[in-house]
Amino acid sequence: DVTDENIILAGGVSGGVWRSTDGGSSWTKTTGSSDLHSVTSLAQDTRSGQESTWYYVTGELIGNSASEGGASYAGNGVYKSTDGGLNWTLLTSTSSSITEFDSYFDYNWRVAVNPTNGDVMVAGYGRIWRSNNGGTSFTAVLSDNNAQTTDIVISSTGVMYASFDDYAGNAIQGIHRSTDGVNWTNITPNSFPSSFGRTVLAIAPTDDNVVYALTYAPSHGNTGHGFYKYDNGSWSDRSNNLPAYGDPVGDFNSQQEYNMMVAVHPTNENTVFVVKWLGGELAKNSLVSE
Repeated sequence: DVTDENIILAGGVSGGVWRSTDGGSSWTKTTGSSDLHSVTSLAQDTRSGQESTWYYVTGELIGNSASEGGASYAGNGVYKSTDGGLNWTLLTSTSSSITEFDSYFDYNWRVAVNPTNGDVMVAGYGRIWRSNNGGTSFTAVLSDNNAQTTDIVISSTGVMYASFDDYAGNAIQGIHRSTDGVNWTNITPNSFPSSFGRTVLAIAPTDDNVVYALTYAPSHGNTGHGFYKYDNGSWSDRSNNLPAYGDPVGDFNSQQEYNMMVAVHPTNENTVFVVKWLGGELAKNSLVSE
């Protein structure tokens, strides 16, 4: 919580939302018994006077440990809290069934709130959604029925970047940029892999024109992934810099795009972090920072 560093909210894809008021020493589950506990992303409205508003999205497409191995774990839309994450309400504009694929809100990758105007942006199944009324209604500002995985990030000044996979040769693929959430420009680098899957993004907090993109591309680079830096309109391919030191744990591994994350240091745009999978028993018995 931006108003109190001791208040922390955390979500799990099969465990709901948990809240701590003592810096993580103790936790209370705040997801209601009738609320869906499949939390894939949560975000706070950080504008002054609006900090008590939070959102979480549901539904994990690639698989879940509480489901059949590799099977999807359906969501039922977007939830909102107006009391700091103590209570949650399903937004009726996104409500869907968990027993069948009946809505593009069934699976969601990320929710983000624009810190300049409070717009709620959701990266869902083949869609980037925007709400300018606190979730009362959503409009798809980027969409492609052939795409599945997407991502959305927003800078402190409201600049947005979104990504789409290209698994089905979809028209809206690659990386897009917008300053208003409505009009988008495709900025995918020419050196991007010819075929790629899930792509995750991170903006440098010190410069909203610096963005990193990590993409799953089995035939690309040393590790079957692409890694790129966008700097004020120019791209550089740094794919071969990803860890490739040999088995059993030296190579970068995302479990075929299942676990992918990139983050940038808050005060140094050149310090970047990626998450890799250890694999097998090593993953169960080791604690590492990569």
